[in-house]
Amino acid sequence: MGSGASCPASLLEKMERIIKLEDPSEEDIRAFISELPPAICEKVRRVFEDVHHDQYLFDVAGMRGSLCESMLKAKIDTGMFEHDAIWEDMRQAREAWKKPMSLPAIHRLEWCGEGDPGEAVYHLPPEAHPDYAKVPRGSIIHIDDFQGAGEHSVFPGVKRDVEIYLPAQLTPDMEPALILFNDGYAYFDEAHACQVLDSLIHAGVLPVTVGVFAESGRPIVCPSRREPDPEKDEPTRLQLTVEYRRKIEYDTMTERFSLFIRDELLPFVLERANLKGFSSDPGQRCVVGVSSSGCQAFNMAWQHPHLWGRVLSHCGGFVALNGGQNYPSIVRRSDRTGRKNLRIVLTSGVNDNVDDSFGNFALANHTLADALRYAGYDYRYDFGVGGHGLTHGRALLAEHLSW
Repeated sequence: MGSGASCPASLLEKMERIIKLEDPSEEDIRAFISELPPAICEKVRRVFEDVHHDQYLFDVAGMRGSLCESMLKAKIDTGMFEHDAIWEDMRQAREAWKKPMSLPAIHRLEWCGEGDPGEAVYHLPPEAHPDYAKVPRGSIIHIDDFQGAGEHSVFPGVKRDVEIYLPAQLTPDMEPALILFNDGYAYFDEAHACQVLDSLIHAGVLPVTVGVFAESGRPIVCPSRREPDPEKDEPTRLQLTVEYRRKIEYDTMTERFSLFIRDELLPFVLERANLKGFSSDPGQRCVVGVSSSGCQAFNMAWQHPHLWGRVLSHCGGFVALNGGQNYPSIVRRSDRTGRKNLRIVLTSGVNDNVDDSFGNFALANHTLADALRYAGYDYRYDFGVGGHGLTHGRALLAEHLSW
């Protein structure tokens, strides 16, 4: 520890109350700062004012978070207290502030100690690296050319890549739980979702669960993901067509995609994997997605809560792409007496497309999270330091699936 001024016991008690026990008002916090020893009062006040000025504070939790940031930074800069225990309390309070107990503050930059490492702070969880000498490994079925019901499909003229994960504990007489990953390959490859499922099922955290990883559609003439693409170096009509399919399937807030999954993809999975059925309990059926497909995951559960009771939306596109921007107001104005039985996880970050022409993705997720709070839904909101993508979400995937 440094040799700076020590903190009187009375102030330590007030700090503990502010950090751990009660929600203070802004006046409480400012009064606390004014009582700090003169040698450090101005330092803490200046840091606090800087943090406070750069944030749009929605609630007291954001104010308390600002104080924690200020005091921690002042400690590092001045070595101002001789009491070690309070810093562990403050560190825990800072982490709790970042969890979805209340709506956090939006800010463009976040202090992260020595510089801002951004997404470098996120790593795959331990569950993504199971010890397969002890953990049974599930099996994978790869499908390169699933075309649904062909010309009678909800989306005719397209095919998609699909992976089916079958846990080692699955037996023919089971009706397992189900998790559907939109933008499937991002979760299959980048997030190591099959390994996470292996770990969580083996540990008994999840029931026996089948995973379905589905990509958005692409024209039948396109190669699959595992085939050479003669146009891969040319951002031509082919790539634009694939992106257009994402907008049709993921960004459009109708029930078409949900019906495609229900009536075409899932029956195919049951037949291909020789399963008798999936659990009919919506709480055992989860739909996951990132960006546009995260918004569609929420849409699927909202439209059909009897089919999907759990939602994981990572950096969801609840902006003006093709209807997702309406969901905060739809949720806020929904009938509380007829509340849907949903459990919802949202994530976003300080650099999540905050200046996109379709809208501010971070603000959109904040607004939806606040609407869920207002409407009384069971939700969790993790707001981090990352950008638009799956880096933050994959780091929390095991935790989200366990919640």
